[in-house]
Amino acid sequence: MALVNSLSTFNDRLPQIRRMPGRRKASLIAQLQASSSAAIVAAKRDTNMDVQIQQKRAAQMKKLLTVSSASLGISLLGVPMLSPLGLLSTAGFLYGATPVFMSAYKALQAEKKPNVDVLIAIMSAACVTQGYLVAGNLAVVFNALRLLLLNKVNGDTQKSLFDVYQLQPRKVWLLVDEVAIEVPFEQVQVNDIVVVGAGEMIPVDGTIIQGIASIDQHILTGESQPVEKEKDAKVFASTVVLMGSIHVRVEQTGMETAVARIAETLNQARNFKSALQLRAEAFADRTIIPTLAVSALSVPLIGPMGALVILNAHFGYRLSVIGAVSILNYLSLAGKQGVLIKDGHALDALREVDTIVFDKTGTLTQEQPHIDRIHCCDGYSNNEVLRLAAAAEFRQTHPIARAILEEAQRREIAIPHIDEADYKVGFGLKVMQDGQLLRVGSRRFMEMEGVMIPERINWVQEMCHYQGHSLILVAINEQVIGALEIHATVRPEAPEILAELRQRNIENFYIISGDHKAPTEKLASDLGIEHYFAETLPQQKAAIIEQLQAEGKTVCYIGDGINDAVALQKAHVSVSLRGASTIATDTAQIVLMDESLRHLVTLFELGDDFTENMKVNFAAIVVPSLLGIGGAFFLQFGLVQSIVLNQLGFAAGVGNAMLPFVRQKRLVEETLPNDEGVPAP
Repeated sequence: MALVNSLSTFNDRLPQIRRMPGRRKASLIAQLQASSSAAIVAAKRDTNMDVQIQQKRAAQMKKLLTVSSASLGISLLGVPMLSPLGLLSTAGFLYGATPVFMSAYKALQAEKKPNVDVLIAIMSAACVTQGYLVAGNLAVVFNALRLLLLNKVNGDTQKSLFDVYQLQPRKVWLLVDEVAIEVPFEQVQVNDIVVVGAGEMIPVDGTIIQGIASIDQHILTGESQPVEKEKDAKVFASTVVLMGSIHVRVEQTGMETAVARIAETLNQARNFKSALQLRAEAFADRTIIPTLAVSALSVPLIGPMGALVILNAHFGYRLSVIGAVSILNYLSLAGKQGVLIKDGHALDALREVDTIVFDKTGTLTQEQPHIDRIHCCDGYSNNEVLRLAAAAEFRQTHPIARAILEEAQRREIAIPHIDEADYKVGFGLKVMQDGQLLRVGSRRFMEMEGVMIPERINWVQEMCHYQGHSLILVAINEQVIGALEIHATVRPEAPEILAELRQRNIENFYIISGDHKAPTEKLASDLGIEHYFAETLPQQKAAIIEQLQAEGKTVCYIGDGINDAVALQKAHVSVSLRGASTIATDTAQIVLMDESLRHLVTLFELGDDFTENMKVNFAAIVVPSLLGIGGAFFLQFGLVQSIVLNQLGFAAGVGNAMLPFVRQKRLVEETLPNDEGVPAP
């Protein structure tokens, strides 16, 4: 809010200051610029505050574990408590136990509800007062380990989601007295005129007042093809001008743009995921009061030491530690297989997913389109039309130009040299080739140039418009000789991945797209997907996810654009692809790092394996705890026997939690060549 207020103050006062004479004007502008810059720095600092707090907390936990481990080491020497080393060990115990006692006090005083730390505090304090210094220090060490690991696991969900100012340019071209002047972005205000050229990002929401351009806005709206816009058309921040140059009257800037409003929605909802507890912790919390009750009621039957055995049998902190180890191992294992999992809870939810929703553009299709067919006129061949188009586009770098050049290369067509280039702003370009004027561009460009368009090409244009494809016309002098039909490119791995996902008993697949109905319907048909939503606005995507969830479905949403961000936030599991928009990869719980869908099946396999691993972990901890309680009642177990039994179960759980890491290491070793250069059998 401080940033918004600072920029608002600057914008409100800038017109007035501009009319001031001399040094006073320069001084005030400098002051306000400094204030705005400071506000931006403060906003970015606030965005990273959670990460800094997490790092500080991790350092504190490491120090706590170090001191507690040293104290345990001293107590293992068997020194008397009143000896110098015994007092040192007791002091280390008190230091290590401080967080436990504080947490227990807070739970009882403020929350009026005991937590795991209440059990640990009672048991460890009783152990030390009864002379069991080793047992007391051991409890504190395991608690410090629990805090350190859980801090790391839960800390991944506390990362900053999105800094809108990272998407906006630092400098923009502002039109002042018909002259374009480069100024800092924060100086732009409503009703200013900004100039945006080819290859530049539009910094504001506004209306075109001059010029024409081809604009890539799929990152915001989901449209797969560039949109041709001219005077009076609306444009949006974070979209990119591919060809042309436009003057835009500013209507919204900074936190008022469409992309910023999406970011604000996410920031308001950011605590939803980060407040979730792991299932192990939730189960442990539900068993605290029953454990305290059984321990208290058992005192007349088995004595105070037996009651301590029952308290020690509670598995809360051990299950938390093993759960954290398991999660960290699976996160590491996923990373080695090209899958970045930022939220451990997503691993849990993957097993329950029965519905996958794909965003169409950039997820099922690639950013790079392809030439699907070539339409020819007046006896020209396909290769001749393509050869001339490639010659004109040879120096261009936008996706359509790359599609034309790649098709020419695939057909091994020699691209002729152009004599003279005249790259016109707008929807096409003109070049001279062998003394002839060559035009390549959209139908609107040809009409603006006064080129007559054959009826057949007009018919093809109408069909392409209906189906959501682009059509690039090629003309020599005043004659259209053909047209290139540009289609979105389906990811080559998509059919195979969908087939494998169906074998995993995932019941429902959906496509959501901002494109027209026809191309969306065709893609769904080609991939065997029965359900699709076409011409979907960004705000409607989240509503569709909520609708599916209301029907009882567990939804995994896969998207890559700014327009997907809120839907990613709403889904049970959210996946994006590396190379997607910053806001999508920041918001998604999972990122496929090879920029494709190839590891999507691997992700679900990891989810299944993780669930099975956690079940074994649960048994390894709970069974010894139940045996310890039974031993206290029927076999006169003391605290030592209880600790040994619990730690055996803990060791088994840690071993099982480490199993996926061991398997992966063994698999890597087996694939390495031996001394003779042959992989191990």
